[in-house]
Amino acid sequence: MTQAQLARTFARRGDEFAAAGDIDRAEAAYFRSLTHRPEDSRLLRKIASLYLESGRLDEARLCWRGVIPDAANERFFDPARLAARTVSIAEDSASRSVRVIDAESRPLPRPVAHGKERRVNQFNRRHTVCVGSFVSHIPDGEVWFDGVNTLVGN
Repeated sequence: MTQAQLARTFARRGDEFAAAGDIDRAEAAYFRSLTHRPEDSRLLRKIASLYLESGRLDEARLCWRGVIPDAANERFFDPARLAARTVSIAEDSASRSVRVIDAESRPLPRPVAHGKERRVNQFNRRHTVCVGSFVSHIPDGEVWFDGVNTLVGN
């Protein structure tokens, strides 16, 4: 299946779950679809509608602005899973992986405008977790990257 087909499949499942009132499964399906089509802003609007329906107004507002809420980001785009992918690539006997930057938690200072700290919802997060970076050598390997999704094969 292509990325577009996968995205449509998960979006349809999300629609079905939403119609049945299963908010949690609808949210998961929409985010799964979003990983295959990150540019599809309709998905974030559908997620925003789910959040409105369940009374999660702040999260809905963020989605309407095109921002994935922190809780959803941690739930559906878990840095630990990304780190696990690094390990599985490194353990492949035909490949070599060299860590360049270790994982770390970085503070996020609030932006300052005209000498005053700004209070904007998007900037409420006080830190972010960086999963680190690495370089992998995979003989005869191929990489596909669309800005969010990365596929590596050989």
